[in-house]
Amino acid sequence: MGSASHLCGLLFMSRLQTEMNVISFRGSGPALNELLGGRIDVQCDQTTTTTGHIRGGSIKPYGVTVKTRIPTLPDIPSLAESGLADFELAVWYGLLVPKGTPRAAVDQLAGTLKAASSDAGYLKRLAEFGVQPVPAERAGPDGFAAFIRAEAAKWAPIIKAAGAFAD
Repeated sequence: MGSASHLCGLLFMSRLQTEMNVISFRGSGPALNELLGGRIDVQCDQTTTTTGHIRGGSIKPYGVTVKTRIPTLPDIPSLAESGLADFELAVWYGLLVPKGTPRAAVDQLAGTLKAASSDAGYLKRLAEFGVQPVPAERAGPDGFAAFIRAEAAKWAPIIKAAGAFAD
């Protein structure tokens, strides 16, 4: 409950205006095993865990949840491209610090992270799994805070309508 996979399913049902049986698992791994075993029909998951299975043909992708196709899986349309124009979900990660951390320390951490994130080897490895680096406007503390606020506003009505909550 409350994971990106769960939210993806809620958004999918919301946009299709349909209900599906939601089965909670203790993580992506157990859910993926059930999908591979044919015991569940659909799973929303990240490219980091599914790309190998997609390329190997053991699972069939219907679409990616970002607005455009991803370069490492170019034959898979986006759900928006397939007719769900307002469907977008991208899993993201961020660094957070305790409230009250001095701004100089926050800026130093952000600068170090930006420098590390521009490493060609790192970017190549991300791309192999269909992961896209964060856009520059979100890479700093202020842009990231604005993004978090926008994500909370986006997901609140979907979660409320589903009566779902994170444990």
